[in-house]
Amino acid sequence: MEAGPVCSQVMRIGFALPQHDFSLRSESPLSYSTLLGYARYAKDLGVDSLWLADHLVWDVSKYRGPTEPGGMFEPLVTLSALARDVPDVRLGTLVLLEALRPAALL
Repeated sequence: MEAGPVCSQVMRIGFALPQHDFSLRSESPLSYSTLLGYARYAKDLGVDSLWLADHLVWDVSKYRGPTEPGGMFEPLVTLSALARDVPDVRLGTLVLLEALRPAALL
């Protein structure tokens, strides 16, 4: 019996990390050590990439988030720390508001 066609492509899996105070009911505010734990666990499971979003405006009433300003990790600084602490995994932003940052720094 002949074997059928074999797929030569590999599916890559990415994981969007929690980064808001209200992402996890068990912890508020969310700490970097918790975020790092999720990143390391995802890497150990074989995830190829980790992602963070960049949102400056958040509808508190819609998402039941914190009423105070802040409460979210800034993605570029956090990804820099993750690059140091979780080597050998690709990192990226789901959304990046480049118009609000100096182009030379991006």
